[in-house]
Order: sequence, then C-alpha cells, then structure tokens
Amino acid sequence: MTSLQTDKKIINAPAAKVFAFLVNLNNFNQLLPQDKVEKWVSSETECSFSIKKMAAIGLKLQDQSAPSLVHLVSTSVSPIKFDLKCVITPLTDSTCETYMDFEGDINMFMEMVVKGPLTQFFNYNMHKLQEIHQ
Repeated sequence: MTSLQTDKKIINAPAAKVFAFLVNLNNFNQLLPQDKVEKWVSSETECSFSIKKMAAIGLKLQDQSAPSLVHLVSTSVSPIKFDLKCVITPLTDSTCETYMDFEGDINMFMEMVVKGPLTQFFNYNMHKLQEIHQ
C-alpha cells in the first residue's frame, strides 16, 4: 500500500464553499494541468480522464462529511485501486486548510517510479484549488 499526503494549503474561502466545490466532480477538471489532460468526462459524482502518455484515471464520490471530508475512490477505468481523501479544516469563517491523502495498491517496485510524480500531481491539484479561491 502506497500512502502520500500533499502539502497543506491555506484557502481564502470558507470551508463550506471549498467542500461544495470539491464534492461536485464536475469541478475537478479545474484542478488538473490542462495541457496534460484529455478525454475528460464528468458528472457530479464521477469523473474520468487520461493524462497524456500515461494511464486513464476514474474517480467516484465514495463518501462525504460536510464541510470537512470528500472521499473519492478509483473506478474500473483506473489501472490501480486507490482512495483519495480531501480533508478540509476550517480556520476562520473565511479561511480553511486543505490537503489530500492518497492510498493506493501500488507494488514496491512501481512505488519507486510513481510516488514522486503522484505527489507532484496532487500538490498541483492543491495549488490550483488555492488559486481558484483567491
């Protein structure tokens, strides 16, 4: 099992607003590097896309706990099973701290290859979330 956590980001928006954004998977596309993503398909509870020259990824909403947790899981589109939790901690009425926790079924050999790029990818998602809510 491979685990990683993104950098924690301070978001200049209420936790409820960030939660509402993240719980609707139609919005997830805004967190992705647009020059590397193709074949985007989404609904409020599920999305799938491909990263150019890499694997397809499918996500679906597994669970939610307003305004602090959005729990996503991989779909059959993804080559590995994984959980992705978006954790939101209110700091004030108008700010919150947010990060992602990833746990995936990646063997040790592949972990050495993909852990760095995955960490970079999820940190990019958090950076974009912070930009969107400036």
